[in-house]
Amino acid sequence: MRRNILVTGATGKQGRSLLRALVHPHKPPNSPSPPSNLDNVQQYGAYDYHIYALTRDPTSLAARSLLSIGAELHSPDYNGESPVELAKGDLDDEKLMEKVFENVKPWGIFACLAYPGLGVDASGEERQGKMLADLSLKYGVECFIYSSATRAGPKYEDLCEKSALAKSRIERHCRDLGDKEGLPWTIIRPGFFFENFDDFIGSMTYSVLKSGLKKETAVGFIGAEDIGRVAAAVFGDNKKYKYKVLCLCSEFLTMNQLEESHQRTVHRRMPRVPSAFAWIITRLNNATQDLIRDLERSHLARAEGSYVEIDEELRLANEAYKMRPHAEYIMQRTDEGAVDVGREWNGLSLKKLLTGRL
Repeated sequence: MRRNILVTGATGKQGRSLLRALVHPHKPPNSPSPPSNLDNVQQYGAYDYHIYALTRDPTSLAARSLLSIGAELHSPDYNGESPVELAKGDLDDEKLMEKVFENVKPWGIFACLAYPGLGVDASGEERQGKMLADLSLKYGVECFIYSSATRAGPKYEDLCEKSALAKSRIERHCRDLGDKEGLPWTIIRPGFFFENFDDFIGSMTYSVLKSGLKKETAVGFIGAEDIGRVAAAVFGDNKKYKYKVLCLCSEFLTMNQLEESHQRTVHRRMPRVPSAFAWIITRLNNATQDLIRDLERSHLARAEGSYVEIDEELRLANEAYKMRPHAEYIMQRTDEGAVDVGREWNGLSLKKLLTGRL
């Protein structure tokens, strides 16, 4: 039976990861390789899904590149339907999104919203998330996955600001719709991406966290590819994860432990900038200070035991898909020669970091 999946944020790390996970289901250890053609692909579940990737501009290179994810599974002489299709839409245009829902008739939704940037107003993010939940209820979506973010738990929820506050309010809206109207939601909360340490901005990210965080502060990390695999597993067993929250952190590491893992695995130090430079950036940039404060608060919540729900949330995520620790993640990326190029990280450019202006 075909299940139509609508993916928002499809050109981002999480969206691309989910597309790959649905088109190329993860192969368990010692299992036979997936077929190179479509003859027996149903046994792997790949074509239970037809994926609609939401994009404002279907002609853009980023959007067109998504079609190749579906094409990878085909044999050279295959002329059938691709499992990935582009759907033109705009999350800031509710009427247009109504038409998308009418045309796609989604069985499932993966709601991943663009991060507005560190220190930036997130009212648009909140509005988009609530609108997607409302439309999903209206059009009878059977599995609504909202990709949120890890936070410090119920004790510190009232201290959320900007994007964290928007995510908290979207989650609450989903819960309310589930309680009152029956929206079948699942919330996933990814941690801090390992990919955030890629490239030059990534080297500053590591140095800023190393400089700003206390030595004992452990951060919850996740590789973006694993987010897609967990989400795909939720779609595959949606009733099991209905009304559940999953915390997507493969492990919690201090900056020193992250450095040790990196050096032990690839035999070189984490890319970095001079510590004095990182110290200046931290003191100049209010948004960076907010990030450090949030990470410290999340560590404190786990250390003091106030976030008791996290153990079950982590168990559920690893039950869906066993998330990879840093050493396994970085070794695989090194073997594949994978480098994600990005001039900005979470809305920060070098100019913004140096001037403190957002």
